[in-house]
Amino acid sequence: MKIAVVLALPLMAYAAPPDFAHDVAPIVYKYCAPCHRPGESGPFSLLSYADVKQRARMIAEVTASRYMPPWPPEAGYGEFSDDLRLSDAQIRTIAGWAAAIRSPKISQASGAPVKATEML
Repeated sequence: MKIAVVLALPLMAYAAPPDFAHDVAPIVYKYCAPCHRPGESGPFSLLSYADVKQRARMIAEVTASRYMPPWPPEAGYGEFSDDLRLSDAQIRTIAGWAAAIRSPKISQASGAPVKATEML
């Protein structure tokens, strides 16, 4: 009788970090940029890669705490159209990208910059 042994390695050990253009920009431009742009209520712009990179750590923190994007209705008490809550996967994507760009092993730009006008 032969026994096959399968070693399960953590997927994250081999997974590439989130890419700005492919993974992060769509989240930021959908959920953040409508307010964080000139003439709107956000106190700073998040329309460019440079804007988002400059505030990556803070964005990761405020999304993880669910302070941003602001959405007063409590989860689990009905469904709303245009719900602005980020999913857990979206929050992990932002956090993973923010951590990766601080790493000296990751190139300066994690993905080609994308203009907000291309996403909105």
